[in-house]
Amino acid sequence: MVSKLHSEKSEKNDYRSKAKAADKDTRGDQMTTKGARSAFLRSYHIPSILLHYPRLVRSMRRVAILDEMAAATCIRDLKARRCWSSDAVDRCGGTHKVATEAWKCRRAISLRQGIVA
Repeated sequence: MVSKLHSEKSEKNDYRSKAKAADKDTRGDQMTTKGARSAFLRSYHIPSILLHYPRLVRSMRRVAILDEMAAATCIRDLKARRCWSSDAVDRCGGTHKVATEAWKCRRAISLRQGIVA
């Protein structure tokens, strides 16, 4: 019985040592300062915003009658915590209001499609 407990403990320790070894192998994949800065700047890049937020851009175009670039600029300014963006966005009440209304519009459309389907 003692040997059974000892073998169970050694299996647990073996698992832990394998996990630690695997963790050491993946430490080279950690985010560096340069990588973090590149990711941060990429998140504010207009073509990247157009690529990653297509439904929000489409909703902004409907709600505030914006073109794609103005909608992407509005998202960028919203992420940068700016209250105001372009003239077209400012006429509609600012970045937060345009984004909120676009989200509500997108949510209503998705709910309506869920009921129909």
